[in-house]
Amino acid sequence: MKKTLFALLAVVLSHTAFATATQVGHWRWRNDDGGEAAATWKAAANNQVTINDPFAPVRLRISIYSNYQSDNGSLMLQYTTNADAASPSGFGLGNVYDNNWIDIPAQGTATTAAFTLSSSAFITGTFSPTTNQLGTNSNASSPNDPFSGGAVTTSAYATSTVQTSKRYEVEFTIKPTSNIDNNKVYYFRYKGVSGGAAQVPQAYNYLSGVPNLKTGANIKVTNTGAALTVFLGGPFVTATSTMTTLLANSGLLPTTFGGATVSNINALTVGGKRVTDWVTVQLSNAATPGTPTNSYPALLLSNGSVVSPVSPYNNLVLPHVNGNFVITVKHRNHLAAAKAVTLDNTMTTTTVNLSTGTTTSQKAAGALKVMWPGDINQDGEVGASDISPVTASFLNGDAGTYNNADLDMDAETGASDVGHVKNSFLNGAFMDYGDL
Repeated sequence: MKKTLFALLAVVLSHTAFATATQVGHWRWRNDDGGEAAATWKAAANNQVTINDPFAPVRLRISIYSNYQSDNGSLMLQYTTNADAASPSGFGLGNVYDNNWIDIPAQGTATTAAFTLSSSAFITGTFSPTTNQLGTNSNASSPNDPFSGGAVTTSAYATSTVQTSKRYEVEFTIKPTSNIDNNKVYYFRYKGVSGGAAQVPQAYNYLSGVPNLKTGANIKVTNTGAALTVFLGGPFVTATSTMTTLLANSGLLPTTFGGATVSNINALTVGGKRVTDWVTVQLSNAATPGTPTNSYPALLLSNGSVVSPVSPYNNLVLPHVNGNFVITVKHRNHLAAAKAVTLDNTMTTTTVNLSTGTTTSQKAAGALKVMWPGDINQDGEVGASDISPVTASFLNGDAGTYNNADLDMDAETGASDVGHVKNSFLNGAFMDYGDL
């Protein structure tokens, strides 16, 4: 009899705890393609989605009924791949499965986690209050609790106030890391508000199942070496198909660029070749070539090879992914050049030669293509506004400096530099990804 009463009491207490605990009503995945109210949905409410893009942020919207207590702190998100931990029996404070849940860290955090928070192209920082997008859930213990907004979290967790007997909608912008696995189901739970040492309220009662997504077969990013070749038109010598290294010879190349440092850059030789200058290499999806997913500072050698600024100065390392991409090379006083590439995750090296084949607009130099000199203001074309600073520098007799007006990179601004920028202008030098 005592055992029966004890069992009944345990059931009642358990039911009461779930009835009064914070509850998740509905959840829904959406694309990062609009603001808080305008972003489109990836699937119907409470449905799994599959993600295939290792670079694209996704957003998880969660409706929360706060029935525990009021508190103030950080709205947080966790994930697990343990299906038992994500089952109803796996939830609960102090549950044996608690250690299977992993905090999703802020963007930029060194981590072994499969996801981090992510910035959004459409929401800056933390957006609040949210609007009512998901509606009520009739299974909630208090389905008619008044709606009280919430927040959209992007790159970092923000402090929010959660009050009892209210319904909120919170949204998290997350992005895969290189630790993501292929063909894996990931489950997510709302960790709650962190108030001092406590973590309350916790949402362990999911009325519409636990939010989850599946990864595609090729989402995991490792690395591919890029044997990249490009030439700058200013210092290019057609007779030898090489570029001059007069800036390095004069000790004028900066040792730091784009977060990279090469202290001996002016004396450095790689495979017997000196450095002509720094460049920036960008990788973007073919569908959005003007929006880079990855950007790398790199060294441009006199023979056109682009190498990593990290010893031993090998090929740049690109993500090891499948699909169609665009590689863009940018330089401080030349018009950017780009080429379409197809990558697959079986590659150890991919060869990308921007001096031949189909590229964005470049200047013909013998049998090769070279980047148009003269885009001083980096606006994607060589215009009249680029001619003025070159002419002014020439008239001023500028020499012996690392100067953007020095288009042929011979350590002085001369008549040849004025000729370069005027020639590019008269030829309508213009960067257009539509050329690819």
